[in-house]
Amino acid sequence: MCDAQVCDECCDDNPPITFTTIPNIFTPNGDGINDVWYVPDFANPFCAFNAQRFELQIFNRWDQLVYSLSANHNTCCPFTSPSNADAGGYSPIYWNGSLNNGSFVDDTHYGYILRIWGCNNAFFDQAGMIGVYGSHARYSASDDQNQEIPVEGINNHSRGKPDSTISTLNTKEIMVYPNPFNDLFTIKLINFEADKALDFHYIVINVIGQTIEAGRLNSNEHMISSNNWTSSIYLCRVFNKNYAQTFKVIKQ
Repeated sequence: MCDAQVCDECCDDNPPITFTTIPNIFTPNGDGINDVWYVPDFANPFCAFNAQRFELQIFNRWDQLVYSLSANHNTCCPFTSPSNADAGGYSPIYWNGSLNNGSFVDDTHYGYILRIWGCNNAFFDQAGMIGVYGSHARYSASDDQNQEIPVEGINNHSRGKPDSTISTLNTKEIMVYPNPFNDLFTIKLINFEADKALDFHYIVINVIGQTIEAGRLNSNEHMISSNNWTSSIYLCRVFNKNYAQTFKVIKQ
C-alpha cells in the first residue's frame, strides 16, 4: 500500500487496482450534499486506485456519449481520494452532472464505462448505471431541498424551463415534513381533491440507489415511519401519472 512518504516504491510491489464501492446515484442540485458522483478509494487517499491512467465515459439512454474525462501520468501515485465519505471533496474520477460543453444533463439514468490502468500492466474496467436527481438543468441551489423532477417521457426541455404539466405544482403542492426527521415524516398534498390521494405513489431510495420503501398514499397527509432506516440522506419521490416531485430528506 502506498502513502505520501513511500509513493516512489509503490510500483515495485505490483499492486492491484483499488477503489471503494462505486455509488450509483447523486443529486447535483447545488446544496453541497451528494452534488458530485465520484469513484472513491477511501483506504488509499494518497495513492488512489494504485493507478497511473484512467478513462471515464458517460452515455445517455440512446447510447450517445455525453461526458468524458481522462488522465494519463507516468509518475507514481498521481491521484488522490477523500479518506472517507464525510471528508469533503472528491477524487479525480468524477462527474458533476454536466455535459462536456458545460450545460447540465436531465434527471434520469446514465450509463458509464470506467477503465483504470496501473503499474506493471494492471488493468480494471467496469460498466454501470448512474441515477441523476435534482440536476442543475432544471433547478438552482435556491430551490433548497424540495426539487421537482420531470415525469419521464414528458419532459424534453433543454435547460431551465419547466413544462406546463409540471409547473401546475405552483398551485397544487406536495410537501414533506419535518425535514430533517428522527422517526416519522409526512407527505402532504396541498390543494388536491381528497379522493386524488390514492392516485399518488411514493418511493424512497438510499444514496446507493436501493429502494428502501414504496407504496401508495392513503390520504392527503400520509405518514411514513423510518424505524428501520439508518441515519442518512434519502430521496423520496412522490408521483402520479401527471406529477412527479422528489425530495432530499435527511434522517438524523
